[in-house]
Amino acid sequence: MAARRIACALALCGATTGAAWGQDRPLSAIDWLRDEVATDPLPPLDEPATSVGAGSETIEVKPLDAPSKDAVGLLPPSRTGLPPALWGASDPAELVRLLAAAQGGTVPAMRDLLMVLLLAEARPPEGAGAGTGVDTGQTLFLARIDTLIEMGALDRAQALLDRAGADTAETFARWLDVSLLTGDEAAACQA
Repeated sequence: MAARRIACALALCGATTGAAWGQDRPLSAIDWLRDEVATDPLPPLDEPATSVGAGSETIEVKPLDAPSKDAVGLLPPSRTGLPPALWGASDPAELVRLLAAAQGGTVPAMRDLLMVLLLAEARPPEGAGAGTGVDTGQTLFLARIDTLIEMGALDRAQALLDRAGADTAETFARWLDVSLLTGDEAAACQA
């Protein structure tokens, strides 16, 4: 009998709570707040204007701790009389082309001037690496070495390579060639 009374009490409780749960609207402690929320929709947001011609800028990336081989030289600016910013904003590819074309000719003064340019310590060109997609950290340096080799100044090419270090495939190949031509193949073979 007690079980029957408990079952009836639970059925009655379920019927009253079911009616409360069956309402369509949520219960609110403050009726005017519920009505205010229902009648005041949010105003539409103004979307910001969009750009039509957005472009991306070229970002130049250089390692901060590694000096450029293009700056390596044997003659400081105090000795050559040339400014440290000798190459300025020159295009490295154009400088390489000009060095390949210039052999100093037969006039001794022109050959001497070219030799000073090839051996001068100077900051690398400002445009080095800007959007070219080529590793220009040593492009001008390699062109200077190649010109020295073509001019027959093997000892000076060797000194430049020793100062810069033969730590890349391109510089090592030139260092090996110069070592073989100068008869210093023992050091090259050992390396």
